[in-house]
Amino acid sequence: MDKNLQEVLRDLENLRPEKNLRIDGPPDDSLKIILSNFEAELKDTAEVKTDEYLQKIISKLSGLNANQATIDIFILFLCNDYAVPDKNFCYTAGVFLTAIAQLAYNQGQNNFKLDLRSLNNVLDVAARNLNSKTKRLDDLCYYLAGTPKRPLEITIHGDVGTQCCADIKYCSLKFYGSSDYNFCFGAKHSDIYVEGNLGNNCGVFAEHTNIAVVGNIGGSCFDSMKDSTAKVKGNVWECGDFAERSIITIDGDAELRCGCRAKDCTFVLLGEIGTEPKEPENERMAHGQPVPYAQDQQGMSAERTIFRAKSQATLDKLLANKSESCQYILINV
Repeated sequence: MDKNLQEVLRDLENLRPEKNLRIDGPPDDSLKIILSNFEAELKDTAEVKTDEYLQKIISKLSGLNANQATIDIFILFLCNDYAVPDKNFCYTAGVFLTAIAQLAYNQGQNNFKLDLRSLNNVLDVAARNLNSKTKRLDDLCYYLAGTPKRPLEITIHGDVGTQCCADIKYCSLKFYGSSDYNFCFGAKHSDIYVEGNLGNNCGVFAEHTNIAVVGNIGGSCFDSMKDSTAKVKGNVWECGDFAERSIITIDGDAELRCGCRAKDCTFVLLGEIGTEPKEPENERMAHGQPVPYAQDQQGMSAERTIFRAKSQATLDKLLANKSESCQYILINV
């Protein structure tokens, strides 16, 4: 550690636009607890399940008096002394930030802000210097949990890696950036707002959760979602397969398909579906038999589901797999 706590606090003050903001940082002992454990964990490359690892780190930091300044200072130290674009750093840093936020919440704090933009810039520079691929923090806010009466509120600025905010419970999340796969996978009882592009499996297995995205989503999204709502202003790849009792609105194109085997759902489709060019049939063979094109599976085997489409072309593709228990409605928006 090249700088003492007071020097770090002065640096942090200079980075903030608010002229009169005073930062009440953690005591030196708390900072030492974080950094000593973080350095030790960086040396341990053994793979472990994230939920178990998070509880391990929370236990190690149990003596920490955590707050927003603790988060800010830790991110600053990551920028100054530790940031390298490798898997172990990005995973360990993501879990440590999650642990600090959870500890602060458990101690009565709330409304946290994680600003990763400076850290991402440092990782980009380090990647260029090493002639390697840049990375982002993985497993950030994985398993973060509030309570029904006091949802955990958190805002994230900056791009993230994989599994950000997966399996969160009772959280209110605002995310301004782009994410790799499994964003909010398995989220429960949460409200999520996103401005940015998301990777595969966004919101898969979400329950009692509201998700709004301004941006594009790749791969499956909202599959097996239950008792939830999802609104996307952008394009998706495929969405809502096996969803139950959910309302899904796509203000853009569903390039592959949507709504296969959905039950008791409502789909509002304001763009086109099945726009991705079909693959040659001889490239889609299984056990010697042709596999149906995914683009031909719009709403296939859906039950008791309402499909509301803005274009006749979209409605026609859905009607090709018409189910007697479903409704198909052309709408004017």
